[in-house]
Amino acid sequence: MKYIIILLLMLTSLTLSTKDFTLSSNIGATLMQQQVKDEVGGRSYPVLYNYSELNLNVDLTYNINDYLSAGAYIRYDLGNRQVSDIVLRGNGNRTHINFNYNEIWGGPIIKGHYKDVFLGIGYGLISSRNDGFLGLTYENPGFFEGTSDGSTMLTTSSIAWLIQLGGQFKLSENLDLNIMVEYRVRYYDKADGEDIFDGYVVGTQNFTPMIGLSYDFDL
Repeated sequence: MKYIIILLLMLTSLTLSTKDFTLSSNIGATLMQQQVKDEVGGRSYPVLYNYSELNLNVDLTYNINDYLSAGAYIRYDLGNRQVSDIVLRGNGNRTHINFNYNEIWGGPIIKGHYKDVFLGIGYGLISSRNDGFLGLTYENPGFFEGTSDGSTMLTTSSIAWLIQLGGQFKLSENLDLNIMVEYRVRYYDKADGEDIFDGYVVGTQNFTPMIGLSYDFDL
């Protein structure tokens, strides 16, 4: 009987020591390249762009137990793209080579925790990119030239995943420091609601180092 009482006390202590919710906010920076493919996993065309981004994300998760949490996240990226030398050589009369853009993601995320380490997997249920350079609709097959200054809204196909690997380090009872690396892969297949010309997709994958804070609380 005494062992059962000790076990119950231990379980109660474990429950009381874990807060119900965690609110996390992180900031990061990304340098990456992008290329156009004729299909997912298909051959790559020599059309490359160089990017620099500021990355911000917030997620709210419910702590199911010490090892598992689940919730939702929102992600915002603000970036600038420079056309690479390969593209410039193919279009010598280009006058615009720098373009700003923003990208927003939102969706579910689930995290596994072990001591100070966590692994998160999320999906871009809502994912779009507002881009001032790529005119990719089916009416504009010359997207390799990229001469449009208008804003194009790109939306993803079913491939829009993110993976986080990092650590959480206690700063106080309810506050943790986050240090992580995030991997994202997505393929955009629509521009302004229309299929991209000839079934093309715009594929992007990148690794992003991020740092931030997590706050544990009960409602």
